Amino acid sequence: MSEKYNKKPIIVKNGFCFYKGKRVYDAVKFSVKITPGVSTSNVLGERTPNTRWNGRVEIKFEITRRRSTPWIKEMIRDYLNTGITPEFTLSGVIDDKDSDYQEAYGKESVTVVGCVPTGELTAIELDTEGEFLDDVISGNAKDVKFK
Repeated sequence: MSEKYNKKPIIVKNGFCFYKGKRVYDAVKFSVKITPGVSTSNVLGERTPNTRWNGRVEIKFEITRRRSTPWIKEMIRDYLNTGITPEFTLSGVIDDKDSDYQEAYGKESVTVVGCVPTGELTAIELDTEGEFLDDVISGNAKDVKFK
């Protein structure tokens, strides 16, 4: 039995993400943020408000990738040609085999479905100071699944 003295928090660079079921090898950042809707009310005689979740949630995603495939341009072109809103699935997996979390609970996986981009999408970028072309795609998701 080995001795353990050090805490081993999750290192977030040990993971990967998927777009439409295919691994995004050029991804450099991926996040899913969930904000619950809240209702707040006041009651006479109490100094602080009462707050509760009201059943609504906002699910936002953001993926940053080093451009190595034209899938964003293809998504824009498809929309311009068909008028159909692009919708896709994204998944992220934290795979830090040496973390205390994974030792206790296993890999952490989150999938968001019904993803629709809502932010700017870069068609082209040139910069004499730049090094890499990073695409940042952000938007809303319809549902989240945890594994």
